[in-house]
Amino acid sequence: MHTVRTSLIRQNLHPDSEKLLNELINAFLFGAYTCKSMAYYFERDDIGMFGMADLNKWCAVHGFNDAKLVMDHITVRGGTVCFFDIKKPDRDDWGTPVDSLECLLTYKQTLYKLANKCHSSAHQFHDPHLNHFIETIILRPLVLFIRQCGILISNMKRVGNGLGEYQLNKDLKCYLEELKCALPLQPTSFSRLNRRFSNRRNVFEEESSSSSESSSEEEEEDEEEVVPNRFSVKNVIPVVDKIINDLE
Repeated sequence: MHTVRTSLIRQNLHPDSEKLLNELINAFLFGAYTCKSMAYYFERDDIGMFGMADLNKWCAVHGFNDAKLVMDHITVRGGTVCFFDIKKPDRDDWGTPVDSLECLLTYKQTLYKLANKCHSSAHQFHDPHLNHFIETIILRPLVLFIRQCGILISNMKRVGNGLGEYQLNKDLKCYLEELKCALPLQPTSFSRLNRRFSNRRNVFEEESSSSSESSSEEEEEDEEEVVPNRFSVKNVIPVVDKIINDLE
């Protein structure tokens, strides 16, 4: 059951929106769990389709990262992250690559509908912050992934089973690189803050080290000034007197 707590920093985060965001977290975690199951199915010795395995592993990592992004958003807004039971995947045998990709596509479309509900709730309760977060961080990457997944299914069906499927599995590295470029892992709110503070700390350390170096250089210069110079006036006067006497 979702409970709403009082918070000093909570601003304009409606309880209905918070509830939908917690459901979105659970959906992301379930999807990541399912993608892990698919990945290790295709890595079995009697399947050996490592391209599909790598694709599903990447999807699992992306799912966990998206869940963390939503958790951070709720926490930063003064909400409460509520965890639910994560269901086990529907099956352990995922069949052909086309079968598993169709399951993945269905899951992503379901996720898109749930994210749209969050967006509608944010619009209804006039929450521009949540609107922007859902549009840029959740919906846009989902749309791009759904398109790439649909293209991959079409190509898989076109080449058919056997040699074509084997060759396309080897070429999945290209698809995966495109996905990684189009959908990079978004840094979480707290990781951005930690990086900002670490950068400031590094700047402070550099300034302190440079100041200590400059002070040590000044001390060395002072020490050099203390050392007697062989070209001082006391040393030059006898030499000048000798030259004058020689000239006379």
